Amino acid sequence: MANFLLPRGTSSFRRFTRESLAAIEKRMVEKQARGSTTLQESREGLPEEEAPRPQLDLQASKKLP
Repeated sequence: MANFLLPRGTSSFRRFTRESLAAIEKRMVEKQARGSTTLQESREGLPEEEAPRPQLDLQASKKLP
């Protein structure tokens, strides 16, 4: 959640130029490279997730317990 918070003030705004676009693309590539390795590492050793199954005892006309 902290990654989504932007700093306040004028320092968080930059002019959109070719150089700033290149910096944005570079950050995106780095983030994707980090994300793919951490995602693979986090999934190693974990069991496969089962798909959720419907509960047959719950119906539209029944009241919840």
